[in-house]
Amino acid sequence: MLYKELMNKLEREKKRIERKKQLKNIALVGVGAGIGAIAAALTTPKKGEDLRKDIKNTYKDTVDNLKEKTEATVENIKNKSEKIADTLKETADEVASVAMDKVGETKVVVEEALEEGKNKVDKVKKQASDVKDDLKDGGEAVKEDVKEATKDIKNTIKEVKSDLK
Repeated sequence: MLYKELMNKLEREKKRIERKKQLKNIALVGVGAGIGAIAAALTTPKKGEDLRKDIKNTYKDTVDNLKEKTEATVENIKNKSEKIADTLKETADEVASVAMDKVGETKVVVEEALEEGKNKVDKVKKQASDVKDDLKDGGEAVKEDVKEATKDIKNTIKEVKSDLK
């Protein structure tokens, strides 16, 4: 979500800068045309009426030219904005797609690691159970061996006592 907001802000800022440049260029063309028209009119040796007609025609031509350039600039800005928006949308879609792929890959890796961990835990539990059983069996065997050894010692002591008598 944050990525989309940043991309939208970036797009709006680019559009604003482009409009500002275009409007500056339009204003400069208009000012230049106006100055040129006034200079031409003032340096031409004509009668007042002809001069006023020339100024009027030059003014009209300048306004028409300025309107055409403004419309062309607006259209240019609109086209560039649409291209930028399309590019940003494609980029956002690509980033989202890559992110989703990475999430899927990560999920698979995590699931495999969990399964491996469970298998290792089960193996350790089995080994621990086997050791417990071995110890239990070994303990019983030692207990039996101690009982037999105790009997043997008692019998030996009895024999030695009877031999001593």
